[in-house]
Amino acid sequence: MNNLYTTHPDIYEMMYQTFINYDEEFSYYSDKLKKYNAGSVIELGCGTGSLAKRFIANGFHYTGLDLNKTMLDLASGKSPGVKFIEADMRDFQLPEKKQACIIAGRSISYLMTNKDVMDSFNAIHKNLLPDGILCFDNIDAAKFIPLIKNGKRVIHKAEFDGRRFQR
Repeated sequence: MNNLYTTHPDIYEMMYQTFINYDEEFSYYSDKLKKYNAGSVIELGCGTGSLAKRFIANGFHYTGLDLNKTMLDLASGKSPGVKFIEADMRDFQLPEKKQACIIAGRSISYLMTNKDVMDSFNAIHKNLLPDGILCFDNIDAAKFIPLIKNGKRVIHKAEFDGRRFQR
């Protein structure tokens, strides 16, 4: 999986386009942010920036943050002029605090320890305005753990733009 992030962000991008509806995901987060009048947002774990252009096109002051430079290079190419920051969600400092923070794309699932989660939440707290909001999603591990526990391999197959992928 790590190779998708570090050396094959283009393949990561194509595979994720096959099973995440980014318009629906944007709509979900946008509705939440509008409900709380949050116009400035940082997305942690923004990856290739698939939500960035949607936030910008809808008038949000968007910043993307990711740990991986190759992902951010692809994001910057897709959304020129958008602010992307290479940093760790467990320890980051923004020049100005935001009204909202989102962690989409199940990125929070990559925090492996309680300390990682607490460090991330502390960093988020330091970078949000006093009435700021945090929205995040996660995977339903109950779907995958029983399969893996019983020795079954989980294989993800995808087809995008006439190309087929399997991991």
